[in-house]
Amino acid sequence: MKEKDFKLIYEDLYKKYIDAFIKEVEDLYKNCKEEGDAETFAYNDCKRLLNEKTIDLKIKRNSLSSIYRKFENRYSLIQNNNLNRLYIKHILPECKKFKIKMNEELYENLLNELAILDASKRVSSWFSCWYNVYKMMFELNDFSEFKIIRNCNYSESSDIFKKYHRQIYPSSYIIEEKIERNLQNKKSTSDGIKDEVKNFNLIEYYKKDFRLMYEDFIEYYIDGNKTSFEDYENVLFKNHNEHKSFITFSCSPQEAALLLFKLMEFFTDLTYTNIGKSKVFKNKSGKIITSTNYGKRVAPFNPKSRNLSLSAKQKTMLLRAENIIELIKKETFKERKS
Repeated sequence: MKEKDFKLIYEDLYKKYIDAFIKEVEDLYKNCKEEGDAETFAYNDCKRLLNEKTIDLKIKRNSLSSIYRKFENRYSLIQNNNLNRLYIKHILPECKKFKIKMNEELYENLLNELAILDASKRVSSWFSCWYNVYKMMFELNDFSEFKIIRNCNYSESSDIFKKYHRQIYPSSYIIEEKIERNLQNKKSTSDGIKDEVKNFNLIEYYKKDFRLMYEDFIEYYIDGNKTSFEDYENVLFKNHNEHKSFITFSCSPQEAALLLFKLMEFFTDLTYTNIGKSKVFKNKSGKIITSTNYGKRVAPFNPKSRNLSLSAKQKTMLLRAENIIELIKKETFKERKS
């Protein structure tokens, strides 16, 4: 009779349980979201699921504790995970010593339990390792790339971490994106291509929220009679050479400058220089806004400014602009939670 290859038996069982446990965890985590559970509950439920796989295993009983220790220490007792040698040289002598019944069939049953135990621990470890990424997927309700990542060290510089982190904390990447874009522009210039920003590059995640904010801008800042919703969208979303629209302000030049300054955190290329080059903004007199003096107009609102005393009118301007920004962020937060 051909000798059983216990190493192969264990490896096949281990792979089977790894695949099965991963699928169960992935399904449970997504189902918890669908059922409206909190993320912490979903995470704990998945960990509990894996723990329950091992509760009733015989190999964990006190009567088999010495046998289990042999399995735990097998890599120091044998080479190449040779479980046949472990059985002959270590398991059988240990069973004889403690008068534990053992044969190949019982040993194979223990290997099955060992595979369950090892697979459960490994999947739990993988799930915990990349938990920060899964948590962001859960918060955004975006499981398009959700899978338990195997045999890979967690990294916040990984593409998948940045993809979801950027959506939740877009402002954290504005400086990085501007630096990258500046480098690209410099390269284009060095290649003989005109250094020209085609649009203001509204961060993708905020586009829906800016569409919802049109009426709010009309109320205090934009002339609704001269700026249709289509004009508003064209200026903020499209390349400058793809439309003939303008946003015409109804407020004072200083308040318009302050609003644009506050909105810069939502764009990668909204600067006073690019505003002047674009020629898509008009003041309430109908004149094209240039970048000239616009930086100076917001200087009084800079916390680092020497002139910290604002007039009552300027305080109202500042409060109104800050309220607009908070409203945009609030809409974005609600969208992430939905």
